[in-house]
Amino acid sequence: FFVVAFFFNDTATTEIYTLSLHDALPISSIILTCLFLFVIPQFGPVLTEMVGGELPYLTRIVLGMTKKVAFFWTVVGLFIAAILAIYAMLSSYPAGRRFKESLILKLPVFGRLYHSSILSKMAEAMAMTVAAGCDMANCLRLSAVTTGSEKMVLESEILAGQIEQGANILEAGQFCKIISRLFLYSIQLGTQRNELQDNLYGLGQMYAGQTRCGQMRLQAVFLPTMIILLGGIVLLIILAIFLPMIQIITGLSG
Repeated sequence: FFVVAFFFNDTATTEIYTLSLHDALPISSIILTCLFLFVIPQFGPVLTEMVGGELPYLTRIVLGMTKKVAFFWTVVGLFIAAILAIYAMLSSYPAGRRFKESLILKLPVFGRLYHSSILSKMAEAMAMTVAAGCDMANCLRLSAVTTGSEKMVLESEILAGQIEQGANILEAGQFCKIISRLFLYSIQLGTQRNELQDNLYGLGQMYAGQTRCGQMRLQAVFLPTMIILLGGIVLLIILAIFLPMIQIITGLSG
């Protein structure tokens, strides 16, 4: 989630990352780091002396992990630094920003959220420019800029050029991948019925609703998953600590 968060720059995704990054991940990381740095190492000498021989395999793994905490966070820090460097490099020129968007759009869940978000922005901006009296070509160009999407800007520029040459918006939009066919059809229908502004406002609300629904699903899934993951790790730690005691009791019973 941390990596993907850097590639989004709109309000629609801010809530997701505020929830996931600023609450769940740091708290979980602090708890696990404290366990592996200060709590688990205290059991090592005690368990070794208690068993008097080789500790169970799981216990040795958990105790060994306490020596890798610094290395782990070093790798994580380098990884985050590399992501930041790649992000800065891609954001420095239009082709890089388009490549960055292409990666995001291919993600199973976040791609749909991002797509719905920029379409919502596009529809709302087009409704305002139509109300201001702009023609369709300039309406597309101006509205695409407000989305912050380089791919949307490029598609809208090509689409506007074909419309200025007299092409129908549905025919001109055959190549479009960001602007959906529903979006184009709604514009065409609204133009024919003289209800373009209302259609665009309706589109904006529909895509905004899809984005909010996706956010709610992510929030409903992510936090329980984090809790289950954290609980599973703590359970393994407890099991690793108690295994030597179980081994001793079993030996005495035999």
